[in-house]
Amino acid sequence: MDFVKLSQFLSNLPDYRLKQIKQNYFSGRYLNFAEMSDLPKNLRDVLDNSTSLYSVTENKIITSGLTQKAVLVLGDGLKIETVLMDYDDWKTACISTQVGCSLGCTFCATGKMGFKRNLTVDEIVDQILFWKHKASVSRIVFMGMGEPFLNWDNLVTALKIIKEDLIIGARK
Repeated sequence: MDFVKLSQFLSNLPDYRLKQIKQNYFSGRYLNFAEMSDLPKNLRDVLDNSTSLYSVTENKIITSGLTQKAVLVLGDGLKIETVLMDYDDWKTACISTQVGCSLGCTFCATGKMGFKRNLTVDEIVDQILFWKHKASVSRIVFMGMGEPFLNWDNLVTALKIIKEDLIIGARK
């Protein structure tokens, strides 16, 4: 979610409204603004009609054993994959950082598809929130589509949000 734009949009409202939305967003409990019952109904309606809570939408989920692979659609129609690995003691989200990959590794399906673009910070974080809505995610790995270090600036910003707002520590 672009909190700079949201802050500008809410500029005529009390500051605590933005804090409420941020808290609700990072909780991973809500799929849209309409579900945020701590906001006035008219504000929820305006937000739902003017912006999307998330930058990714579910296309399909494939379950196999202890894993679930989700195909997510981005705002521009491109698709990415993210995986939830469900172990007894913890749930790990495998997150993509790019659409495709420029490295072209012959053993990798993502490498064969070529590079389309880097994911934004919001698109990276929203994959985690997508899983968080379905399960209690406690660990994150960046082993999905793309090479994380080739999207360094957005990755570092996303890691800061993961640590500070999603409260998932660096060792997790």
